[in-house]
Amino acid sequence: MRDDNTEQKDRTLLRPLERGLRTLAFLADQPASLSEIARAIDAPKSSLISVLQTLVTLGYADHDGKLYKVGRQATTLAARLMGNSSVFYAALPALEALAVASGENVALARFDVDAQKLVYTHKVEGTHRIRLNIEIGAQRNLYSSNGGRVILAHQPDEWIESYFRETELKAYTTHTVADPKLLWEEVRKIREPRHFFSSISKSRSWVSNTKSISRSRYVVSIIINPA
Repeated sequence: MRDDNTEQKDRTLLRPLERGLRTLAFLADQPASLSEIARAIDAPKSSLISVLQTLVTLGYADHDGKLYKVGRQATTLAARLMGNSSVFYAALPALEALAVASGENVALARFDVDAQKLVYTHKVEGTHRIRLNIEIGAQRNLYSSNGGRVILAHQPDEWIESYFRETELKAYTTHTVADPKLLWEEVRKIREPRHFFSSISKSRSWVSNTKSISRSRYVVSIIINPA
């Protein structure tokens, strides 16, 4: 049962704006059809058409005739809000080119020094119908993720040794590399000149290709769903 406070808040909402924001939040996770969006945000399809048309016209959503997805203006706004927009703007042409060439989701991730985690900050949607989704803001351990190991390889040896000592190197699957000696081998491979790091998860859950685009803080990842 809805309480009085909830009903009071609902009456103060500007309905088209509310539906537009809820639509963007839903599309941030995956492209969707009009019917799927209507079900997800509990709104009539007839009232969503003008909302979606506005988002598409302003560049906050894209429409391929069937599915809607987050548009470049929304991604740019997210980058500005999260900071470090200059890195995103510099990487955006490469992100978009990789997404078109591969058909897969392409993500930009940064190194959170305080948390010692890889954090996904931006994403460009691919064109394949079935793609592995990465949520913006999601964190990954450096040692257990491909992008994280690229970041790890660009740290000083002393820092890496300390990280291995202080971090619980947990094996999330039977194929997770959690042995410091084996992780050092991965680090040395990544450090090889002109090395493009590519790894296939032995759990068969996904394939990820990552490449450093700065000396220590950012990586680009192609997130691929297996056939």
